[in-house]
Amino acid sequence: MLGVENPWASLCSPSRKPQPRTIPGDLKEKINQNLQFSRYLKTDVSDIESIPRCSGAVMHSGLSRLGKPVAVYKDVSYTHTRK
Repeated sequence: MLGVENPWASLCSPSRKPQPRTIPGDLKEKINQNLQFSRYLKTDVSDIESIPRCSGAVMHSGLSRLGKPVAVYKDVSYTHTRK
């Protein structure tokens, strides 16, 4: 932006090629990131009726299994009748 060459520009370039010695560490980091992301694909329960009273769980919102995760709590006065 200032017209001055930055000595770190090549290191921070998104198009840089990985060094062969860093590939195992890069793969390990990518696997770790994917394992952390997988929490968004899992739920604690699939139906609100399976949550005990005075307890909470994580469910997916909407009709899709890939809906946004939502924290749900069922208090002591919860009543629901299925039709």
